[in-house]
Amino acid sequence: NNTLGLSYYKAKQYDKSLASYSTAEVMARQIKNEFWIGLINGNRAGVYREVNLLDKALESLQMDYRISKKFNETASASRAASSIAEIYLQQQNVQMAEKYLDSSRLMANSRNRFDVSAYMLVSAKIKKEKGDLTGAFEDLERYNVLRDSVIRQSEALNLTKVKASYELERKQQEIEELAQRNQQDRDRIRFQNLVIITTTIIVILLVLIVIVYVLNLNKLKKTNQIIKRQHGEIEYKNEELEAQSAQLREANELAYTLNTQLEEKVKERTHELEAAVNELD
Repeated sequence: NNTLGLSYYKAKQYDKSLASYSTAEVMARQIKNEFWIGLINGNRAGVYREVNLLDKALESLQMDYRISKKFNETASASRAASSIAEIYLQQQNVQMAEKYLDSSRLMANSRNRFDVSAYMLVSAKIKKEKGDLTGAFEDLERYNVLRDSVIRQSEALNLTKVKASYELERKQQEIEELAQRNQQDRDRIRFQNLVIITTTIIVILLVLIVIVYVLNLNKLKKTNQIIKRQHGEIEYKNEELEAQSAQLREANELAYTLNTQLEEKVKERTHELEAAVNELD
């Protein structure tokens, strides 16, 4: 909400800016964060000054000033004191303006050109108000020198930011290219793993097929051995049957021969009997 307040302020939407700052301050008070309360009020004072609510701006800046001093934020306190001095000057209260300007000078960081230039501008306005035109002119000259230095420093900072953005974009592009190459490597590794897995599965299947074939071959060999043994037994039985058949044929031939001889003897006996009967007759 504090950032929203700053954004609305830059967009000159002051009502929305004040509403965002109020929401931010309520939340800061709920979490009892005094530092943020001072920061929000310092930012909100800028909106009050833009809409010419100087008393409210003064109240917010004084709160920012007190809290910044409490947390030893001297740069923030110096800027708040300079702004307070400028408001008092607008209200024709030169004494209070000088008081806060002295506080700003004491707390300003001499190495921070922005803080010193802000102090010099307010100092020039106070000296002009008091009729010290020479002092006002000197402070304005120092202000212009510092402002030019700040502008150059800002431009250098902007160039640094542009360069940093360029480097960041280049690094980001390199990271994206690296990520793309990594993705390609991962895809290639995934494909290789897939090929390895597929090859392994095929090899396992081939091994299983070979094992099944060998087992079936052994089983077939045993079956062939059994069949061969049974075939030998059958041949042996056939040989026995053939031998028995030959004996049977010989027996049949012998029986046939005996039977033929018997018939001939019967015929002879019959003729003899018939001859005997004829003789008897």
